[in-house]
Amino acid sequence: MRNAALIVTSAVIFAGLAAAIPAKAYACYCEARSNYAWGWGQHASCGRAQRIALTQCAARTPRGAYCYVTFCN
Repeated sequence: MRNAALIVTSAVIFAGLAAAIPAKAYACYCEARSNYAWGWGQHASCGRAQRIALTQCAARTPRGAYCYVTFCN
């Protein structure tokens, strides 16, 4: 009986620890580039991650040049 109680207790502790580990917070990572600068963005939504990357790139790029998304995962 003592071994069974030890196994059950260990399983409960392990399950609690496994449930406490957070899931991946950001599902999407994107990069944007221009001839002058780059930017990146992370977000749960891929569309939002692209907009963040493009906004960062555009902030560093001279007026008249364009940024485009080069990578999104």
